[in-house]
Amino acid sequence: MSSTSTSIPSFAGGLLSGLSARIKGSPRLKQLASWLLFQPRRARPRIWVRWLANPLVHRYAPGSLVRRARRDLIPFHAFELGRHAILEDQVTVAN
Repeated sequence: MSSTSTSIPSFAGGLLSGLSARIKGSPRLKQLASWLLFQPRRARPRIWVRWLANPLVHRYAPGSLVRRARRDLIPFHAFELGRHAILEDQVTVAN
């Protein structure tokens, strides 16, 4: 068992870190990645990111409650909500 808390296999982790470095080093790739993730003139991520990518990265513990909170999360940094935590209506969570 590895000491990291992610569930990404080591070969995929190396592949993703290499891809990440390549994107960060190229202004055109960085602009393309930004366009794929974010809507123009809005800070919210695109709908496919919210529906497909975020559930794979972000975790909500059993007993946590998310009311109509705005979650502007992107899959770069994992977000974990603890047990019995509550996010109320007027909250915006962004990473």
